[in-house]
Amino acid sequence: LGDVYKRQFPIPDKAGYEEELRSKEGVKKKIIEVGEGKDKPESPAVVVASYKGCFEKSEEVFDAGENVRIELNDPGLLEGFKIALESMRRNEKSTFVIKPKYAFKKSSNAQRLLDNFKDKSEELKKKSVVYEIKLHDFSKRSDLKSDGNVMKTQIKAGKGYRNPSDYDTVKLTYEISQPSNPSLAKHENVIITLDPSTLGDSFCAFVKDMKVSESSFCDIKKEYYVKSDEKLKEIPGVNTNEDVKIQAELHEFIRSEDYYNDKSTLKTVLKTGKIGTAPGIDCIATFRTKIIVNNQVKYSNLKLKGLISDKKWEFARIAEDQDAITTAEAPLKYTLNEYRLPPLLTRNLKEMSTKEVIELRTAKANKLVAYLPDSVFSAEMFKDVGEARVFVQLVDAETLPAMATLKLPEKEGRVLELKENATRLFKAGHVKKACKIYQKINSYFNLGDITNLAEGESKDTEEYKSMMDKLNVVKKQCHINAAICKFKLKDYKATVSIADQALGLDDKLTKALYWKAKALRQQQEFDLALETIKKAMKVEPGNGDVKSEYQEIVNARDKLRDAERKKYAKLFS
Repeated sequence: LGDVYKRQFPIPDKAGYEEELRSKEGVKKKIIEVGEGKDKPESPAVVVASYKGCFEKSEEVFDAGENVRIELNDPGLLEGFKIALESMRRNEKSTFVIKPKYAFKKSSNAQRLLDNFKDKSEELKKKSVVYEIKLHDFSKRSDLKSDGNVMKTQIKAGKGYRNPSDYDTVKLTYEISQPSNPSLAKHENVIITLDPSTLGDSFCAFVKDMKVSESSFCDIKKEYYVKSDEKLKEIPGVNTNEDVKIQAELHEFIRSEDYYNDKSTLKTVLKTGKIGTAPGIDCIATFRTKIIVNNQVKYSNLKLKGLISDKKWEFARIAEDQDAITTAEAPLKYTLNEYRLPPLLTRNLKEMSTKEVIELRTAKANKLVAYLPDSVFSAEMFKDVGEARVFVQLVDAETLPAMATLKLPEKEGRVLELKENATRLFKAGHVKKACKIYQKINSYFNLGDITNLAEGESKDTEEYKSMMDKLNVVKKQCHINAAICKFKLKDYKATVSIADQALGLDDKLTKALYWKAKALRQQQEFDLALETIKKAMKVEPGNGDVKSEYQEIVNARDKLRDAERKKYAKLFS
């Protein structure tokens, strides 16, 4: 930790200052000329330095160089020489006494120098050396693949601490070159999405290691990209017998989210909204949107220019003539828990803040078509989707009052509306979504939201009793419907559990008994299934579906028993 501490919190340097860089048996430093700035090079940085090395108590120079380019990860460096360079700042000049442990004793690191003293190599391993070094400059380097195949070198440092990630939108100037072709590709102020599947792994890894306003270059070895980077190999004119160099300056970037974690849908925030105003699913959302499918504007009551900043407008990458197109004027207004919007829009609107503007880019057609028929978001709009771009501004959101706070007639209206919506979803084949709404209705009953009295209400009135009788009928229906949904989703344990809840309300509910018996049959709980279906037959002796299920259970039980008999007969034959 001592070296880390010294690097982060260095002692103020001054001429004549002495410091032990390692233990007393290691490297001792003395500053002659103070350096500039705070940064110090770290491996695998490239430094430019002038130096001369002598043996301790001797004026014999065994190593010297002027303005030499040195890679700090070069295995041929004396370890003490590397430690010395990593302690210096730009334009600093210092002397270093390097003990044998960090000098010639580790011969593998000093073979180049030992070759000059073949007859004295063993003697040299016991000697300390003194280096006088002037560090002129250095460039930070990064081994992006940790194997030396993709090496990034910084030319100019960037600003801040943020780096772009995969699928972010970046603005940069870059050039790709090889020794035989100095201009394979060149682009200025281009705006692109960092997608490894289209740009290549090496290019994206390089840009992701940059900061805004940084300039750097990246050397990519031919052995690596020929094997592991198809996109780099496919650049017109590339010579696969040569390394590739990419030089770039990152001007700006904005974050994009891989929304479903499958690379199909990207979400970008073009304007932030009011903090803490996400409405949730139980709200009426007022919003504007622009929908572009396969580069054609299909619907628009939103203009982005002037609404978002100039920088974000540039990153939106939408033509001004497309932005000017409007097909409607008034904002749209939808109750989100009715699920009449495309799933992608519903999910985002419930998460957005008021006044927020986002862009969604997707190829998922199933997430663009509304669960239920809608005059605006029709299936025809998203037919044959290659790519859809959906811009959305949440204008306002009105949260629906909590169920417990409503008066009973309002509760009845809300519950019946939700039930009707769930039934429509079920008939349209959206069983999972329908089940979610039925269970939401059930929770209103189970948690006491329905029976909670609003101000001025009384349980003793005939009106209250009559309305609660109606609601209790709905309660039973919703429990049965939720059980049916779970059965359709092949969640048989949940089917039994919810059917039992319904039977707890009324043990003569034929449908609850019927669906419970069917679920038990699927779980091969034949005895309990028969017991349950017999109860249903007792309640409704003439019910054809119940009689058929009874026979299904008997047949399934007999089939299993027969299979088991044959199995054991083989074992003991």
